[in-house]
Amino acid sequence: MVAPSFEPIKLRMQRAQEHREELELAIQGFLKTNPYEIVHEFGDWPLQIPPPPHVDARKGVHTYRVTTRHPIPSRIPILAGECLQGLRSALDYVAWQLALAQSDKPPQNTAFPIFCAEKAYERDRLRFIGGINPAIHPIFDSVQPYHVGDKATEHPLWVLHRLANDDKHKVPYVIGSLPSGLGFDRPPGVDAAIIGKVGPFEDGEVVATVAIIAGTEPETQLGTLISFGIGFGTDTPAHGRPLIAEIDRIGIAAGVTIEKFESFFP
Repeated sequence: MVAPSFEPIKLRMQRAQEHREELELAIQGFLKTNPYEIVHEFGDWPLQIPPPPHVDARKGVHTYRVTTRHPIPSRIPILAGECLQGLRSALDYVAWQLALAQSDKPPQNTAFPIFCAEKAYERDRLRFIGGINPAIHPIFDSVQPYHVGDKATEHPLWVLHRLANDDKHKVPYVIGSLPSGLGFDRPPGVDAAIIGKVGPFEDGEVVATVAIIAGTEPETQLGTLISFGIGFGTDTPAHGRPLIAEIDRIGIAAGVTIEKFESFFP
């Protein structure tokens, strides 16, 4: 038997952070190319939902559609996947190193268990941590996503588990988003109703609607400020969340989880 080493875990986390920084630079470079264009229209109410009660849509409303000028580079989802894999591997390294303290040849399926269902965890936990000192098992138990109940599938460790597992088979799906929202230069005395979409959008979709209520003519166009970003797309457990912010949320959770085991390393 050998003493467990924290060094490979630390290096794996550092490498994930390097991928995260590289990813952020890639996103910034992409956004500098002005990949999205806003098309302004004035006319009928464009949304499927009815207008608010205080909006007289018969006077016409301003709509702002987004068109994609440049697709998201393939490098961005690849970097996101590498970052996520690094974080997931760091957790698995925790389990493996702790198992090495019990045997020179830990069970091959030793890994860090992440479950959003308590019954499944109780059934399968020993498949992953059976080679680890039972005195440490309660810490594994305490960090499981199922403890947050109905929010388990939103838990950052479960999202990491799902995304990293998907990345083994397919590139993570990312799409343009509006994480910073939108703003309008509204002159004094002008009252307007603003409805905006914050999150992933499809090409040609309406991302903002403005109705002039009072203070100027309905067809007066207000200055717009719309900020774009990159988010996780459909068919992911992080659907609609900004890419970097979600990876940071996951990274913090992984780091806090790893710290709970640090005292077992010399």
